[in-house]
Amino acid sequence: MPELFKYTKELIKHFTSAGNILLICHINPDGDAIGAQLALYHYLKSIGKKAEMIVPNNLQEFLKWMDGAELINVFIRYRDKCKELIDKADLIVMLDFNQSNRLGEAEKYVISSSAKKIVIDHHLNPDQFSDLIISDPTMCSTSELIYQLVTEVNGKPFINKPYSEALYVGIITDTGNFEHGNYSGNTFRIVADLLETGIDKGK
Repeated sequence: MPELFKYTKELIKHFTSAGNILLICHINPDGDAIGAQLALYHYLKSIGKKAEMIVPNNLQEFLKWMDGAELINVFIRYRDKCKELIDKADLIVMLDFNQSNRLGEAEKYVISSSAKKIVIDHHLNPDQFSDLIISDPTMCSTSELIYQLVTEVNGKPFINKPYSEALYVGIITDTGNFEHGNYSGNTFRIVADLLETGIDKGK
């Protein structure tokens, strides 16, 4: 596993200097994409940052219960608004994908943006389309990676129920409820921490 603390200073610098942060995940978003996006959103809002969220196309119905899902802007439904959010952003964080074509219709607008760009992902062999790539294929999910990064940036685990719910959804999605995937003992330690925040795992 790469030493994630080496990204801490750079992430803090980007988060601190950004006035408008935009979070975007991949087309046909699954539980990990939405979970990682929502979790990072909840953390950024907790530290007083202005953040917005975009998905390239519609969320699946079973993901819409999560706190904050109603704030996600769907590009193919609200193109003008989403283009405006991309134009206004000075930092764009791309979550859970390693190729820019997974942005769908939003790709050309994101890539041509003058904003600083960060990719946070767990897939192998990411393409070079951002200023900073934080990629760790030893993680079972991007949500697990977000947990580790936020803990480093925050200086301790961030305790917030909507954040924990979103990360739990991401982790169980990409492990199929721990029936497959690249999970480890550390994954279970993270899940234990998330459960101890009082989330309803049945929900």
